[in-house]
Amino acid sequence: MKILVNKCPDTGKLFESDQEFKQFRRRHLAQKKADENKGKADQLIQESMMAFQESCDTFSELEVWITKNTKKIISHSCVDLASDLKFKHLKFYDMQLSDAVNNSHSAPKHGVTNWYRDSNLPRGYPGWHGRLQYTASHTSGNINSSFFRLLRVHTGTGGGHINCSYEVKLFQSDWPGLGITERLMQGV
Repeated sequence: MKILVNKCPDTGKLFESDQEFKQFRRRHLAQKKADENKGKADQLIQESMMAFQESCDTFSELEVWITKNTKKIISHSCVDLASDLKFKHLKFYDMQLSDAVNNSHSAPKHGVTNWYRDSNLPRGYPGWHGRLQYTASHTSGNINSSFFRLLRVHTGTGGGHINCSYEVKLFQSDWPGLGITERLMQGV
């Protein structure tokens, strides 16, 4: 006795019923297309962010950009936040330029962290450290590190519920436009 089955060419899954196979293929292909479209959208967001990081030359410009693009960033990320989240207030305070911003918990995109203070690894990178304060429209998931990490803005100690304040670090290699402005201001 022979049993004929349908085999999905993408997953290898077997189906005895033609109807089940067709339903599965429709759902599978629709999901595959949605994933491809999301991947393209994510790539566009990343390219847009990289272009902004090159051109952003002040912290106030960064504050405005984050506030205006919150919904777009949430929709194209894996961060579990409500899509209607808004910042009522977002401000970088006391941002100090340093040749060696601590890299124990975070590092620039092409850098390494050094939790154990290994003498064979960098113990810091050029960048800024200070405070980030914001007021959110409502409490929504883990906005502190997850959301800002996507932007290469590294939050540290701090907290809050809706009114929040965190230690923050930005590395110069991730934000080259800010570095140019800082050097011009110092006359370097």
